[in-house]
Amino acid sequence: LGLPTWADLINQGLVQIGEPPFDGDDLELGGTRLAAACKRKGLDARVVVTTCLYRDGGLPTGALMGNRRMSALGAMLMGSRRGSVDTVLTLNFDSVLEEYLLLHGYVVNAVTELPALMGSEDVTVFHLHGYLPSKTGPGRASKKITLTKEAVLKMAGDPNDQWRVVLRQMVRSKVLL
Repeated sequence: LGLPTWADLINQGLVQIGEPPFDGDDLELGGTRLAAACKRKGLDARVVVTTCLYRDGGLPTGALMGNRRMSALGAMLMGSRRGSVDTVLTLNFDSVLEEYLLLHGYVVNAVTELPALMGSEDVTVFHLHGYLPSKTGPGRASKKITLTKEAVLKMAGDPNDQWRVVLRQMVRSKVLL
């Protein structure tokens, strides 16, 4: 779909903010370096990552509709003999899944902040790491994004964090793929 790999995303972000690219193999360290550099320079990491994710601002409809991987996901999510998944927990920041489902007429709720209102949507997508929609994507960007494993582990271990409650509930009540 033209989205960068994690390594490319880190390097594009670093170069965009005037830092040397990351040349190591530990992408966790690269994500930490990008987050720290943004904080040090007073830049919003969400804006930096969004700019790197969507080079042209949005996702091309033709690419979404013609992608076999998206078709396979769609088959599980769109109620049929092949599947009827109604809840997704994603670690991705992008709006690819939401835009694909919207193109097929589905009502999607991208949960980016908690607490969240739930309704009669066809599919609910929980964005544990945060959400950065393209210009054509539904919903608003998260107030914060999580770039590091350390931040996710901190959230998962904090008994007062609402995302921890959602994560535990899903692991206990859903089949995870």
